[in-house]
Amino acid sequence: MNSQIRKLYVALTIMVLALMLAMTYHSFIDAPNLNANDRNRRVTDAYWGKERGKIVAGDVVLAQSVPNGTGTNVRYQRSYPEGAKYAHITGYFPAAVQGQVTEMEKEVGPILSGQSDALWIQRLQDLFIGSQPQGGNVSLTINPKVQDACVAALQGKNGAAVALNPTTGEILGMCSSPSFDPNTLSSPDGKQVLSTYEALRNDPSKPLLNRAISELYPPGSTFKIVTAAALLSSGQIQPDTVVDAPDSLPLPGSNKALVNYMGESCGNGKVPFHYAFAQSCNTPFGQLGMNLGGEPLKKQAEAFGFGVVPEIPMTGAASQFPLPEAPSFLANAAIGQQSVRATPLQMAMVASAVANGGLVMQPYLVNQELSSDFQVIKQFAPKEAGRAVTPEVAGAIRTMMQEVVQSGSGKAAALPGISVAGKTGTAETGIGAGKDQWFVGFAPAESPRIAVAVVIEDPQGVLGTGGVTAAPLARGILQAGVN
Repeated sequence: MNSQIRKLYVALTIMVLALMLAMTYHSFIDAPNLNANDRNRRVTDAYWGKERGKIVAGDVVLAQSVPNGTGTNVRYQRSYPEGAKYAHITGYFPAAVQGQVTEMEKEVGPILSGQSDALWIQRLQDLFIGSQPQGGNVSLTINPKVQDACVAALQGKNGAAVALNPTTGEILGMCSSPSFDPNTLSSPDGKQVLSTYEALRNDPSKPLLNRAISELYPPGSTFKIVTAAALLSSGQIQPDTVVDAPDSLPLPGSNKALVNYMGESCGNGKVPFHYAFAQSCNTPFGQLGMNLGGEPLKKQAEAFGFGVVPEIPMTGAASQFPLPEAPSFLANAAIGQQSVRATPLQMAMVASAVANGGLVMQPYLVNQELSSDFQVIKQFAPKEAGRAVTPEVAGAIRTMMQEVVQSGSGKAAALPGISVAGKTGTAETGIGAGKDQWFVGFAPAESPRIAVAVVIEDPQGVLGTGGVTAAPLARGILQAGVN
């Protein structure tokens, strides 16, 4: 073999090896990146070449795939029969824009697309009988009656509502207002989808935001449940303990004073602790919070779930209780102001823990994973997240929360013939005169089946108190949950 042929042979061998290495790299090592590339139309077309599974709540279909009749390569497009009612739960799955999948469509995507390992038997059967591969289905914990009540409560308002089963952690209802129609984001027309998305993204009312799990609000007086839990757990206070309730509480190291709502008096200046709770008096809670100290309050908030990022399975925001740096800050933190921030989901968890004898349950949204013919593949079970308070302390707070609805600030949440436990809140946002109106509670008080948190945004500060605004809205949700 002469030198020229030998050089050509070596060059060809190197080229073949290089080609084999490149094919191996792109076929195996880099395959996930290629599949995730938004410009890879093969992946997009293949993804939409088979029917994606359904998301259901009971007998109600929340999301399903329907044939696409536009003549494009996309065989199916996603349909949401309930429209905006479940938008922040289902999310959306646009045929035209890969990678814009959100909420449950994203979190349970492997089941819906048929790619989950749990569906390997179904895939094997499809292969042997030669049938078209199909995705699995997902059943949620949502109670459609409760969801309807949540949506009705928030109609025309900005805010959120969350309803839980206190003993299991199942999410019975979850809505955020304003909402959006996910059908408008599921068209095979990419330009239309992107135009709609940009309009929603730039809307100042933030319709794409899931306020129920991702927006942090000052909880106001609903946080007094947490403060009461810390005080009762410390042994320093009992529900009948008489506490100071001045009209004005000077704050140490400050030229400001803490007052009750609208400068009102709290009894005659000395009241039982349960009365201060029921009437939502600020000054006794501010003083008691300073007496207790920041560390016990922070520890108690964390026991209820503050500081933990919720995954239901969608990921939300962690509620916050930063350790107050000064006694004056601590007094305000004890009444749910200062830097305290909580999601509606977190405050529903607080109410649920009291209803459940002090035990915090992990909130969850997926009830079952199902095959394409609705056979159960996986049943999700309740999980304990920890204990917030003892059963005895939880019982004492339950009684005080009943007093709130019977004769205190939450009378508008009362249900005929059913005992309701609750707590109102009117939180200053720190932006102008803005306030957030709250109610959290559960029913029936003796054997709770539903716990709820409702928050209404009041940027002008004109709606009054949580007892006036949020309590009657929560009543409708509680009613739906006990019937």
